[in-house]
Amino acid sequence: MQQTIEAVRKNRKPWLVHAKVPLLDHHTSGVRKETYRSNEDLQKHFANDPVEKLKNQLLQSGINAEELEKIEEGTKLSVQEAFEKTVASPEPDAATVSEHIFAETAIIEEKGERSPAANKKIVILDGKILAELKDSKINCYIMLATPATMPKLLPIARFLGPKGLMPNPKNGTLTEKPEETIRKLAVAKTSIKTEKKVPLVHLSLIHISEPTRQY
Repeated sequence: MQQTIEAVRKNRKPWLVHAKVPLLDHHTSGVRKETYRSNEDLQKHFANDPVEKLKNQLLQSGINAEELEKIEEGTKLSVQEAFEKTVASPEPDAATVSEHIFAETAIIEEKGERSPAANKKIVILDGKILAELKDSKINCYIMLATPATMPKLLPIARFLGPKGLMPNPKNGTLTEKPEETIRKLAVAKTSIKTEKKVPLVHLSLIHISEPTRQY
């Protein structure tokens, strides 16, 4: 599993994991395990209970038994609270069934220090930023997107295009590996754009919002 996790994070692609796990409880509330499984089969599966294996490993590593009991109680409480919250939640809106939203990034704002400190701000497209873009709130010089998020940008392409912000594979801003692209874009470079039908060259020299000590 560790190799799979590393591959997913590195290649930004999904993997299908076929995991064989012990069956420790009833199949459903109406199909009790005792009705279709032998005692030998139940004991075999309980011997491979991953929770008990982890607990034994923690005890052997020196973790206090009392501390483990507190963790178990806290976990049970969290599960119960999540269950009650789910039961009390409203049914999903049937109108949203065609919205293929898998997972938005948890990173929605820049934190910490840029390295180097004077680097340009690079924005990774997410749900919050998309909403701001639809309101014409654009506060960046470079925008990255993955192929999966590009369809969301099409309605506002007419705003991004003239500003040179529309992600595209030619300049590397449309990418399957945004983290790697950020590292590449963090290195200072000059972008030149030419017109197809007339002999014009667009060259961005400076942004007035950047400190003058760079130049």
